[in-house]
Amino acid sequence: MTKLLWILTWVIGVNAHPYDFLETQDTPAPEGYEACYISHYGRHGSRADQGWRYYPYLIETLSQAQADQALTPVGDSLLNLTKQINALYGDMPRRLLPLGRKQHEQLAQRMVARYPSVFAVDSPRVRAVSSMVPRCLMSMAAFTNSLTAAKPQIRYDMECGERYQEYINCRGKLNLTEDDTPRLIDSLTSRMPRGYKESMAKLFKRASYLPDSVQARFIYAVYATLIYAADFEVEITPNLFLSEQTFQYYDARTTYHFYINFCNSPYGYLRRPYAQLGLNDIISKADEGGAVADLRFGHDDPLLALVNAMDLEGVGAVLPYDRILTDWEGAKLLPMAANVQLVFYKKKDRFAEGRKTASLSDDEVLVKVLYNEQECRIRGLKAINEYYYRWSEVREKWLHEHTFSSEQVMDLVANKNEVYECVERYPDSLLIAKMQVKQTKQVFYLGLPGAAKAKLVPPYTTVVELDAERPTTVTMQLQANPAYDSIE
Repeated sequence: MTKLLWILTWVIGVNAHPYDFLETQDTPAPEGYEACYISHYGRHGSRADQGWRYYPYLIETLSQAQADQALTPVGDSLLNLTKQINALYGDMPRRLLPLGRKQHEQLAQRMVARYPSVFAVDSPRVRAVSSMVPRCLMSMAAFTNSLTAAKPQIRYDMECGERYQEYINCRGKLNLTEDDTPRLIDSLTSRMPRGYKESMAKLFKRASYLPDSVQARFIYAVYATLIYAADFEVEITPNLFLSEQTFQYYDARTTYHFYINFCNSPYGYLRRPYAQLGLNDIISKADEGGAVADLRFGHDDPLLALVNAMDLEGVGAVLPYDRILTDWEGAKLLPMAANVQLVFYKKKDRFAEGRKTASLSDDEVLVKVLYNEQECRIRGLKAINEYYYRWSEVREKWLHEHTFSSEQVMDLVANKNEVYECVERYPDSLLIAKMQVKQTKQVFYLGLPGAAKAKLVPPYTTVVELDAERPTTVTMQLQANPAYDSIE
């Protein structure tokens, strides 16, 4: 029973869950092909939470209850655990923890061991770009140091700066509906039992020790502390659990938050223009060549928006609201150090030539996608061999096929969509219509090719361009923004 409860603890928390190093399996590449290049985006490793919000409050509340002799033995243990985590926290919110460093070191080791042919050249060049946030820079340092230990001859081009934030850490721009969708999440979780009384009874001799008005705040502080314990490498004693219903309720809210805001949902679709910036960087660097690997180190929500724009099966599943909790396992899909790797393959008889030109424009180049190091299929494309796709076809899809079909666009303009409504139409213009999300009033525009660059709409506004050459697809673009959004 103890082992079972520990396993349960380990998978709570959704995006707070540490990375699981699962066994990997590589489907054999088509005959004559060998890996030659890797394009990567990885989330930072395990980090500290915003402990100032929870730890002092919990310690004060539980200490007072202990003085009142109101704590159960479980409550006493929780107080000791919170003090231990608070000491490790050290008043340094969101910093990369030692476990996060080890995660990226191990990911680098596994990459080299799994695809030795990629690095089997003289003085291989690796390009690495990081978010300006320190935990991402530290993750990049851990990863590249580990690569160097395995391959000392690697030469690095490392970058970090505001010009790279647009695609590596566009979190503020991804935040289009994040202030509004809690109302939808409230609705989806309104009938879920929260288990507050059961949780209070585990910690206090009288479940009513704390007034009802503060119980929700207290219980959430306990939850937020417990879900980061594993990131601090602190083992949780099984009897410290809140009720199962409490864990399920808060995990459900977090799962809904990430799926609805950043995945293939009606709200998540509004982030495609920003995710497209990441896809464009992947494509342009593959076209440019000159390196054996491109590494990017960022955050969970840009990664999630990126892999959903890739239309990956599993993490990028298109789900109705009533299937999100059953079919989208956030703790497995969005852990600390979550990552996507595109492994490119060339024919061996052209390998030497490919090394000289570093070109991936050849129609015979293949690509395989790994999400969290596991082979992954791309929805809407036919693989030539299990998980191997023609790069030319993947490139075309990611450049031109996105959220809305032309039929859906017409439905949008005609107000036949349950999520969006047409606010204004523009005859004889590059713009087709001004749209908004019905519930949140978030505005975006439909337009013809060139509408985004024509600067017909305000800055930081999404323009969805209908591609006239591909009448069944729509290309989403972002109008250029002159300012940089700082991220905490």
